[in-house]
Amino acid sequence: MATRTKSFPLLRGNWREITLYEAASQTFVDGDLLQLASGGGQVSICATAGNDFDSQSSKRFAGVAVQDASGVTDAAIKVLIPADNSAEMLLPVEHATPASAVTAKNLVGDVYVLTNISASEGWGVAIDSASNPTVKIMEIDPTYAIGELNGPVWVRPVYSAEFAI
Repeated sequence: MATRTKSFPLLRGNWREITLYEAASQTFVDGDLLQLASGGGQVSICATAGNDFDSQSSKRFAGVAVQDASGVTDAAIKVLIPADNSAEMLLPVEHATPASAVTAKNLVGDVYVLTNISASEGWGVAIDSASNPTVKIMEIDPTYAIGELNGPVWVRPVYSAEFAI
């Protein structure tokens, strides 16, 4: 089984650091995944611990926090955003049935939702949820065998507009 501990997600490809602004009452930390909030240029955590982040309604993946939230509305915050389609994150697979949270070749190319596993374990890819997806699995990390429980996969953020075509 792959070890799951909360840490800044491993990134590859082109990411760009920009300044955005905190939405009200934020408690995210360095490395948390952020979404664009309803206010212009504001960000909030994608999902609280134990919940999924999907692309329903106006939710849009923004990027990765590079610093902890201050808790002050409209405070400037540094965020790594995908600069192009090469931007990917390494995250473990998750499933509501823990024994089913394994990597498989047929996952590559499919789309799923992000999940905030817990405050101590961080983010993962809910391979049992493809409704309103937020990431596409691009590759199973080659340092782990296919069939690895909670094995890591490289994912690319996707947006609901991509599925409207």
